Amino acid sequence: TLEQQAEEKYAAGDLEGAAALYRQLAVATSAPPERLRLLVAAAWLEQQLGHPEVAYDLLRQGLTDFPDYPFQPQNYSQEFVDVYLKARDRAVAHRKQRANELVQRSLREIGADDLQRARATLVQALALAPDDPFGLFNLGLVEMRSGKRDAAVAQFERLIAVEAGKPGTVPKEVHSSALATRPAGPNTRSGFAASSNTPVT
Repeated sequence: TLEQQAEEKYAAGDLEGAAALYRQLAVATSAPPERLRLLVAAAWLEQQLGHPEVAYDLLRQGLTDFPDYPFQPQNYSQEFVDVYLKARDRAVAHRKQRANELVQRSLREIGADDLQRARATLVQALALAPDDPFGLFNLGLVEMRSGKRDAAVAQFERLIAVEAGKPGTVPKEVHSSALATRPAGPNTRSGFAASSNTPVT
C-alpha cells in the first residue's frame, strides 16, 4: 500500500518522499479523522525537513474539519506541538467565524418566517461550533415557533449546560431567556429582542 511505501521511505531517511506519499493519501481520504492522521504525519515530516510553514498549512487544512483530533503531543518535538496548537487555534477561529455567519443568515430566515431553512442553517452552524450560545438559543426559538416544544426545551437545556460547564460563556440575557424557555425574538451577537419578534442587529 501507499502507506507502507511511505513508512519504508521514512525508515530509509527519505523524508521528502514519505511526506509526499502521506499528502497523496490524505487527498484521497474523505473521512476527517483518517485524513488528519495522514496530514499530521506529513506535517511532522515537513517540520523535520525545516518547513514549519508547510507543516502549519497541512495541519490547518485537517483541523478545520476535525479540531478535536486526539493529538498526542508527547510523540513530537515542542516546536511541532507549538505549530499544531497554532494551527488548531486558527482552525477553531475559522469554524466559529463560519458558524457566526450562518447564525446571522438564520436571523434573516427567521425574520422571513422560513423556519425550515433557518433550522437547517442553525444545524450547520452548530456542527461547526456546538457550544455557540446564539446558535443554540435561536434553534430553540425555531423549534418553539414550529410547535416543537420538547425540541426547543432540549436546545435551551443544552445552552444552560454550556453555561454550567463554562461559566460566563453565555450572555446573561440569553441564559435568562433559555431558563424561562419563553423567548420573544431571535438572539444576535449584540443583544436579543425582549419584546418583539424582530431580530436586533
